[in-house]
Amino acid sequence: MGEKNLNQEKEQLYCGVDIGREGDDSSVVTIRQGGKVIYTDSWAKTDLMETSGIILQKIERFNLDPKNVNLDSVGIGSGVYDRLREQKVYVNGIIAGGEPQDKEHYVNIRAEMYDNLRKRFEAGTISIPDDQDLIAQLSSIRFKIASDKKLQIISKEDMKRVYHLKSPDKADSLALAFYEPRINSPSIRWL
Repeated sequence: MGEKNLNQEKEQLYCGVDIGREGDDSSVVTIRQGGKVIYTDSWAKTDLMETSGIILQKIERFNLDPKNVNLDSVGIGSGVYDRLREQKVYVNGIIAGGEPQDKEHYVNIRAEMYDNLRKRFEAGTISIPDDQDLIAQLSSIRFKIASDKKLQIISKEDMKRVYHLKSPDKADSLALAFYEPRINSPSIRWL
């Protein structure tokens, strides 16, 4: 085995999970090792308990560390997040509309995630599968600059309503897989 292969084997796996259930939305899991996507899977029209079970299977199959799993915990994703916590699987609940790490340049976490993806593509530090749906979804992401000069991604709702585009489930899962959230470690306070 070459040195590159040995280094790749030592790299941890990271996972992004976008949750969808209604209409033409899908749930999607994307797993990466370093800058390379090594696995994707999607499914639709399953209830939240079945979706939770599928995610648990993926975590076990790939021996994923839950702290390296970013799960969309907005809307129906919150039910999956809660069920995983009930099972004592503590994944990162990501709220796309939440406060970004870089508050100076981004309106929310979703804008930060997608701009980080853009930077990876420009630097050539990302390798994705030849998946035409994923590529089309990535190409469909619209952005604007807010009045305070921060980057903002057009909401999924507006993508559907204004641009007549489908929800970018695969693209969101990819963005989640490459997002590195700030992990808050609880500290003990003595009163």
